[in-house]
Amino acid sequence: MLPREMQQRRDEARFWRGDTWPGIELMRAHWFRHTFPRHFHDCYTVGINDAGAGQFNCRRQRYEALPHSLTSSNPARRTPVKLSAIAAGFTAISI
Repeated sequence: MLPREMQQRRDEARFWRGDTWPGIELMRAHWFRHTFPRHFHDCYTVGINDAGAGQFNCRRQRYEALPHSLTSSNPARRTPVKLSAIAAGFTAISI
């Protein structure tokens, strides 16, 4: 069974910053329809793919972000990536 937030069928993203870890930002998001254009990250990013699946193109290859997998972004590489949800949507946590 899908988590409750995946059953809502709408795109949503929430961000948090705390005083405990300065410079750290957390994001929890769920996407059904949203597609990110090619973009860059200006800091290291670790994504935890919580549920559903997404796909992205990087260096002319297509990858899938499957449930319970990790993705990462290295700002030094400056690789443009396009990300989109597939099937039942995509829920992720990013640090």
